[in-house]
Amino acid sequence: MIRLAIIDDEQVSCDSLGDLLKRYFEEKKQAYSLKTFTSAVQFLNQYKPLYDIVFLDIELNGEDGMEAARKLRALDDKIVIFFCTHLAQYAIQGYKVKAEDYFVKPVAFSDIKIALDDVCPRIEKEKNPMTLNIAIKNGVRRIPLSEICYIESKGHTIIYHFANDILMVRGNSLASMEKKLLPFGFACCNVSFLVNLSHCVSIAGENLRLSDGTTLKITRTRRKEFIKALSDYFAKNGIAEERR
Repeated sequence: MIRLAIIDDEQVSCDSLGDLLKRYFEEKKQAYSLKTFTSAVQFLNQYKPLYDIVFLDIELNGEDGMEAARKLRALDDKIVIFFCTHLAQYAIQGYKVKAEDYFVKPVAFSDIKIALDDVCPRIEKEKNPMTLNIAIKNGVRRIPLSEICYIESKGHTIIYHFANDILMVRGNSLASMEKKLLPFGFACCNVSFLVNLSHCVSIAGENLRLSDGTTLKITRTRRKEFIKALSDYFAKNGIAEERR
């Protein structure tokens, strides 16, 4: 869910922007919540970091919207700030408070769509880092993919290897896990091991060295496919390869 706030002392502007936001999220079929405030003081006095995005009028009656943005940024360094103004030159100082952008009133739906199409996926990604839900005896354990060094298949047991720990569960075949995790930077170096490519350090012949100090064998039948996957991953992430 994306949580939004509008701070504007003009009711017509609040209603108009609220209608645009409602249209955007309904078209996207995306959950959202919206709350409006007629005063920045009202918004800031009991502020809690509950919001993802705030639309802030710069020309508030009796208040300095830019100063309100500075105070907000001091309280919350992650919230996305959009300025709303009748005069664009008032918004040029927005970089000082890391404002995302500004809208000139009356705000157009096309501008809202472009801006939110950009920021909403980023917000959702930060809220929901890539994780793997692993069924365990008493429930489910949610593990960030980045923490998994490699996954081992031994009989009917799947063993998740972390930097300083392991987790053993009864699980699916390694082939099915490879299919599931392939888009997230995992590849099999042999029939028993599915490797997180971000933890690969070097290759020397058939030996693959991982960040936790483990060395795994790359089989001949898997070598070409695995090397390509690793090279593509390194290139995509700007990582220099170490191979001998």
